[in-house]
Amino acid sequence: KEDPVWHDFEYTPLGEGEVPIKEIVSLLERSGYNGYYSLEWENMWRGELKQLGWSVKRILSEFKYYMAKMEKEMRL
Repeated sequence: KEDPVWHDFEYTPLGEGEVPIKEIVSLLERSGYNGYYSLEWENMWRGELKQLGWSVKRILSEFKYYMAKMEKEMRL
């Protein structure tokens, strides 16, 4: 039996959803954080992401691009 709470939201590619990633990173950096950021990609069990058919190489490339673009925008 499926858990109804688990399906109350839809996973999306990085930057396309409602999570305010730029604001979170900005807040962390203003607070002095200078550590690493990581990405969880749950396409093994999430149909929304599995349907994209992205390879690990593509997923990591998209993450790297998104984070670099965001860093550049924050520095302007």
